[in-house]
Amino acid sequence: MFYKFMADIVRIIHVLVIVLLVMGIWISDKYPPTYRLMNLIFILTTGLSQILFRGCPLTILENALRKKYDPTTTYPGSFISFHLHNRLGINDLFVFFKGKSKEI
Repeated sequence: MFYKFMADIVRIIHVLVIVLLVMGIWISDKYPPTYRLMNLIFILTTGLSQILFRGCPLTILENALRKKYDPTTTYPGSFISFHLHNRLGINDLFVFFKGKSKEI
């Protein structure tokens, strides 16, 4: 039960990070240049982590926690593609997000 709870916490953090990335792009014009610089650094580190870990570290962590709780609850691919398909029924909208995540 602990691993399921922790995996759900990682999922919530993951959603918040995605919202921050997307909203940061839209609202960066309304704030001083320091905010734009911070947002750019955030975007670059996110992209770099995708390259280094062959997927998002949060997806890898969430799947590792879910695997310890119940191996059938893990999902292949990325966080975004999985939830677009399962929650919204969208298939093949973003081919970029279909990369395989590395397991721990």
